[in-house]
Amino acid sequence: MKKYFYSITVALLAIVAGLFSGQLLAGSLNVQGNGTINGELDVVNHRIKNVADPVSGQDVATKSYVDSQSGNAGRASLNPDRVALLRWYDINLARRGVSPGSGTHPGAISFDGENIWVANVGNDKISIWRANDGKEIDTYTFPTACAGVAGLAYDGEYMWVSCQGANSVRLLRARDRGYFAFQNVSVPGPAAIAFDGKNMWVSSSDGSVRVIEASTGQQKYNLAGAPGTPVLEMAFDGTNMWVTTGAAAVAVLPVSNPNVGGSFFYLSEAGAWALAFDGTNMWITNEAQDTVTVAGPGLVNLGEFNVGDQPKDLVFDGDMMWVSNYEGRSLTLFRTRDLSNAGTIGVGYRPVDTVFDGANVWITDYDGDRVRKH
Repeated sequence: MKKYFYSITVALLAIVAGLFSGQLLAGSLNVQGNGTINGELDVVNHRIKNVADPVSGQDVATKSYVDSQSGNAGRASLNPDRVALLRWYDINLARRGVSPGSGTHPGAISFDGENIWVANVGNDKISIWRANDGKEIDTYTFPTACAGVAGLAYDGEYMWVSCQGANSVRLLRARDRGYFAFQNVSVPGPAAIAFDGKNMWVSSSDGSVRVIEASTGQQKYNLAGAPGTPVLEMAFDGTNMWVTTGAAAVAVLPVSNPNVGGSFFYLSEAGAWALAFDGTNMWITNEAQDTVTVAGPGLVNLGEFNVGDQPKDLVFDGDMMWVSNYEGRSLTLFRTRDLSNAGTIGVGYRPVDTVFDGANVWITDYDGDRVRKH
C-alpha cells in the first residue's frame, strides 16, 4: 500500500508543478520508504544524492561496484560514478596531512610505484612509507654507516642511495629491502642522483658526474666538471640529462653519448637549482632570485616566473607543477598547460624535497622531522 501511496503523492506534486509553468518549485523532494516514480524525473542544476542501494545500503553514486552478474570482477565492475568522483582508488581514500616518522631531518624522497622512500640525514636511516595509507612500514639501517644519505633514485627494481660521507652508492631491493652494493662503484662524495632508463647518473663532490650502467654497475662515463663546483640537481627529459650547478648555465647532455658535449640553457642570472620535466617543458628553479624558468623544446625560454622565498624543489602531478619554497614556507602551483600561476599555499613549515605518487604530493619537512602528504 505504501508503494502506491508514494506514487500518488509524487503524481500530485507533478500536477501541482504543472500549474507553475511545468516546473516543481519546491527546494527539495524527499521520498522515504518505497517510493516509485512512473515516467521521467528531470532534475535541473541540482544533484540527486543520498540514494541508497537496496542491497548494500551504500550510496549508489559512491558504492564500490555496479550491479552485475555473479563472476564479473575487476575494472569492468567498478562503479563509473565513483570513478568520476575519484573515490574508487585506495590512495585517494587514504588520510592526508602530517606523518611523524622514526627518522630525523628527512631530506631526499622517492617513489617505487608502491612505497615512498625517505632519506633521513639526522640518523642515517631510510624510512619506507606505504603510499596508499600513509603509514611508515619499515626503517632501514645500513650495515656500515652511510655517513650522510644525500640522494635517492629508483631503477625499477632497486632504490639507489648516495652515501655522501662513505663515498659510495648503495642499493636496496624495493620488494624486500635486500641490501646490495656494486663492489666496483666508488664515487667521491656522491649527492644528486638520477636515472635515464638504463644508466644511473651520480654527482660527485669533485664536480664530476659518474654515469653507471644500472644492470652491471660498470662505470660508462666520468664527466668532468668544474673543480669545487658540485652538481646540485639532475633531471631526464627522455633524451637529455639536465644538470644544474648553481650557475646561470644549465648543462643539457645527450644520454646516448654525453661525452660529445651537449648544449646549455641559460637563466637570466646565476642560481639554477632544482629541475622537473612536465612531459614537454623543463622547469628550473633559481634559488637566488626566487623564480622558476620554463625551457621549451629547442631550448626556447618560455618565461621566468616569481615564486616564494628560496625555491628548493619541483614536482609535476600530471597537471600542475608544484614548487616548494623553503624559506617562504609555502608551495607555489603552476598550470603546465598555459604556464599560469594557480596560487601559493602557505604550509607553515619549510618544504624541502618532493615526489608525486600518482595521487598525492609528498614533501619532506627537514626541520620538523616529518613527511607531509598533500
